[in-house]
Amino acid sequence: MHLELRKRCFLLSLFAGTVLMAGEGPGIAFVNKRFVDLGDVKQNDTIYHTVLITNKGTAPLSIFNIGKSCNCTDVKLDKTLIASGDTARMTISVSTVGKKGPNTIDVYFADNTEEGEHFVRLKMNCIE
Repeated sequence: MHLELRKRCFLLSLFAGTVLMAGEGPGIAFVNKRFVDLGDVKQNDTIYHTVLITNKGTAPLSIFNIGKSCNCTDVKLDKTLIASGDTARMTISVSTVGKKGPNTIDVYFADNTEEGEHFVRLKMNCIE
């Protein structure tokens, strides 16, 4: 009987330690959608979309190496170091000059979360 109780206590302590460790460090949450269909947009225009990124972890979230799938895209991040519970604004602007029909734009970045990288995808249909 005492051996069974010790086994249960041991397993419970392992589980509790795992839960505590999983909650440590930075974590990322997208307040609005990461995959956005903008529908029909005008050709030869500039489209803007803002993504809110919240640090849901307990340590600072660092965002770096921001990239994009097209030179028609510009990305501005109001802060690259996000405190626990704080939110950053990523503003994406896309020039539709010379674009026709369906288009997909990806913005990707590295961070110090366990996943290590994330991306945002904008889909649009460029019309005249």
